[in-house]
Amino acid sequence: MKVTGLIIRRRCLGKNLAFCEIQRDDEHVHTDDVDEQDAKMQVVFRRQSTSWNRERDDTFPTSKSSLAYGSRISLDLVASEQHKAGEEEAQTQPVSCGSGQSNEKIQPKWEVRSWEILVDAKEEALSFAEKDGGISCSKYLKSRKSSSLEALRKCPPKEKVAKMSRQEHNLEPEKRISLNTMQLEFFHGDKRSKSLRSKVFAKWILDKFGTEYLTHGSGILDIAGGKGQLSVELAVTGQILCHVIDPLLRKRGTNGLSKKQMKRIKKAKGQSPIHVAKPFDSDKFAEDAECQNLISNSSCLIGLHPDECTEDIIDVALRFHKSVAIVPCCVFPTRIFPMRQLRSNGKPVRSYEDFLQYLLEKDERLKMEALDFEGRNNVIFLRQKVPE
Repeated sequence: MKVTGLIIRRRCLGKNLAFCEIQRDDEHVHTDDVDEQDAKMQVVFRRQSTSWNRERDDTFPTSKSSLAYGSRISLDLVASEQHKAGEEEAQTQPVSCGSGQSNEKIQPKWEVRSWEILVDAKEEALSFAEKDGGISCSKYLKSRKSSSLEALRKCPPKEKVAKMSRQEHNLEPEKRISLNTMQLEFFHGDKRSKSLRSKVFAKWILDKFGTEYLTHGSGILDIAGGKGQLSVELAVTGQILCHVIDPLLRKRGTNGLSKKQMKRIKKAKGQSPIHVAKPFDSDKFAEDAECQNLISNSSCLIGLHPDECTEDIIDVALRFHKSVAIVPCCVFPTRIFPMRQLRSNGKPVRSYEDFLQYLLEKDERLKMEALDFEGRNNVIFLRQKVPE
């Protein structure tokens, strides 16, 4: 059975199990074997099920972002194996629109054999927010909020939400991690912590490379620099020019800097960072003629918790024979980079420690040190010869 509809609730439980509820679009229902009064359908994605099309493994939703609220999808469904077997006691919980819960037992009747996204709410938001080569942060958030609100309006009342259980879906329970351990492992910190990280990293960069080295050419490329905190610290402390490479455009000040940041730079007689509103990667960015010139004339590539482009920063630095210093953070082992493997033993890169080793294995000259702040504080770096 093939249906289409709008995602109004979803939940992903790792690499092998996900749930979704859709608001059916009756104009696109291809068969009549569904109750016309059943406007909402709860479906389950089971990778281990015999119903799942293994040829479409690359499309399996392993994270909530894969099933974005407000996206319109097409589903090829079959009757659930557990439903056919009459396992009425199996408990599931379609994703909650809020925190409300009940003891109601719900078993999705339909399993997904294959699926595709017809209208991606996230991509539409990015397209809507495009501006001068970058992404307007306020426009993107406005568009995503609109999609999410549309989905929430179609959600069932909170009291009808049931709780999902991994054991009741015959999944092996994962290792239990205490809340304190989890908070430490994925700690990003508040504004004060982030500001401290920028100051500590900026001082380390100045001590490790030296002001004379860093002021060569067009200065430093601060990749995924966000609001420019690290670049501001380098401008204030070392009077070094930085180019902040980040696609998000923010409605404030000059080059996205606040008035307070601009005053600090002016008082220190530093150079205001230049914002380059482009996404950074080792393909499109590094192959663009204008961007190549920017890389070639830079003294060093840096990144403080640059997320998805962490590996790209090292790859580009090595390709252009540039110095580099990055503080890795998120690994994205299932959603974005499931195919990463350690060169030394072929082990899949799943943990933070694996990721650090994976990056260090790219070049034997790369080194690692720890910075003095909370959270993921290891910096991987390479100091090339003094630019001519």
